[in-house]
Amino acid sequence: MTDTIKGKHDEDQLIRRFNAPVEIMPAALGSKAWQKLMEGYQRATGVPCINLTTDEMLKRFHLATGGLHGFVANLLEHALEETDGHEQVCIKHLVRSFEFSTGSLGKAGNPFVMSMPQVERALALRANV
Repeated sequence: MTDTIKGKHDEDQLIRRFNAPVEIMPAALGSKAWQKLMEGYQRATGVPCINLTTDEMLKRFHLATGGLHGFVANLLEHALEETDGHEQVCIKHLVRSFEFSTGSLGKAGNPFVMSMPQVERALALRANV
């Protein structure tokens, strides 16, 4: 009986140490939140970088990441590693970064090598699922 009470006490102690989980919904393509998120990443890269806030790049990144902040961060982190700090982050770095960091999620293919009509079709298909 004491083991049960002690176990319950330990569980209560553990529960108090964590905040309630918070679910952060992905930013929708075309939303101000998505644009602001990508603007923030543009400023945070700290090195010369392709413009992440063009309509084309916003679509490519959204297809690549589903609007998930963590996937954007991973994608850009790997792209920055590709440059080794000596060259501008460009589409070729994003191609390799996608393959390395989130490629398994890219059922439609690599959005950084797809034509824009292909990207737009893939986004439309995803929206209809």
